[in-house]
Amino acid sequence: PGTRHVKVFGSGSFLDEKQIPSTARRYFIDKCKEHGIRRVTIESRPEFIEREKLEEFGSIDLKIGIGLEVADDRILNKLNKGFHLKDFEEATKIIHECHKKVRTYLLVNPPFVTDKKKSLDDSVEYALQFSDSIVLINLLPHYNSSLFKMWIRGEWNFLSREEFENLIRE
Repeated sequence: PGTRHVKVFGSGSFLDEKQIPSTARRYFIDKCKEHGIRRVTIESRPEFIEREKLEEFGSIDLKIGIGLEVADDRILNKLNKGFHLKDFEEATKIIHECHKKVRTYLLVNPPFVTDKKKSLDDSVEYALQFSDSIVLINLLPHYNSSLFKMWIRGEWNFLSREEFENLIRE
């Protein structure tokens, strides 16, 4: 009875101490243990993934979501992602060495990609090497964002539901 799985989704990194101070993180972990929560899902950027932080979770089944977006350093640079494939690989290595799981988020239709199908296929193939699960996302623009402005100028377009389903069918 009760909650068995807690998912913490924010607009950042749960392991970034500027967003979630270590005292708050440890309090959260202690409360999860106190209430018998066995599974926790969080999100983090690669640079905040450290063995010491992961070890705090102890025997909790921890899954960490990382927004890789696309397996192409050139596109990651254009997206101003702030990290590269080698950083993602190192983070997933640490996660797995700590016996935790990796969930990778990939964009099906990132901007700056000329062949969406090839980009998606390459990204999925790459991510499968490092991930326990993958989430495919149909990117939609937020109002007044750079992506929104690209959409308005006709430089990029989001996918219809049918286009998205056709691309991810395999």
